[in-house]
Amino acid sequence: EIQKEEETIRNNEDHMCRIDGNQWFVQQRERAASIGEIQQREQQEQEMLDLIEEQKQIEMAIKKSLQEENAAKKKKQKKKKQNQQRHHRKKPPAKSSAKAKNSTP
Repeated sequence: EIQKEEETIRNNEDHMCRIDGNQWFVQQRERAASIGEIQQREQQEQEMLDLIEEQKQIEMAIKKSLQEENAAKKKKQKKKKQNQQRHHRKKPPAKSSAKAKNSTP
């Protein structure tokens, strides 16, 4: 009876395998986690993925905002340059108007 129990224990061991009376070493396999642990791990992974997605959206919003600011600055500079060019064209020559004022006492 004791011998049968010992043989049953040996046959149920994960690290040994008996084939034709010879023992072969087999690495102990990892047991499956409980359903609760698996669900908790999946929830943690999903939370991490959600955080990553949120971070990506924040970065995209910042990038878009910077691009809009840069475009507005360029547009403003372009208008300023165009206005400067228009003012230079509209001004009459300064010499002739100064002479006209000086010649009439």
